[in-house]
Amino acid sequence: MTMAIWQRAFLQHDYGVAPTDVQWVLGGVEQPGRKERIAVKPPAGVHVEAAPADKSLSDLLVAGQIDALLSPHMPHVFRRRDPRVARLFPDFWNVEREYYQKHKVFPIMHVVAIKREVYERHPWVAVSLYKAFCQAKDLAIERMYDSDALTVSLAWLVGYWEQERALRGDDLWSYGFQNNRHDLDTLQRHLKEQDLLERDFALEEAFAPSTLETFRQ
Repeated sequence: MTMAIWQRAFLQHDYGVAPTDVQWVLGGVEQPGRKERIAVKPPAGVHVEAAPADKSLSDLLVAGQIDALLSPHMPHVFRRRDPRVARLFPDFWNVEREYYQKHKVFPIMHVVAIKREVYERHPWVAVSLYKAFCQAKDLAIERMYDSDALTVSLAWLVGYWEQERALRGDDLWSYGFQNNRHDLDTLQRHLKEQDLLERDFALEEAFAPSTLETFRQ
């Protein structure tokens, strides 16, 4: 899970808490007895155990049986404002801004994959798909400024959008290999640190050659 890689790296580099300093508990955030889809092989020195079969991670969090939870999904116990659960960083707005200003990284979560056989048969597919996503992004960004019918029903949506542009620049969701090279290099470095790579590789190997140079049309 890419999000957890970034979170572990954040704790290690910004707060001195290495993955080997933590006792990790695996389980479903809301679903007791949830099993991992792929067998977990922890790196050397990393201690992992399964949550009790009748308890979810949310249950353990509320009961004080785990100290914190890393998850892509916000636990319902937090959403319902359970007083026993709080953010690890109450001033998360400024913590996240400071992270970006220090590292100049906006953590990548996903990439678009194409089957190799499709790319080899139709090499134009990769660049065409890249252009389509760029155009779709441009349309979505333009809609953010439609104050007559806000894209999301938040009163200060446009103001927030302008604050983020002031922090991170005009191309907030930059696409393309070169535009994201620093983020990709950083992610690969964290993967190595956390001993999660089966082999080392050049980043260019993971991307279609025709997409390695960023361009707009």
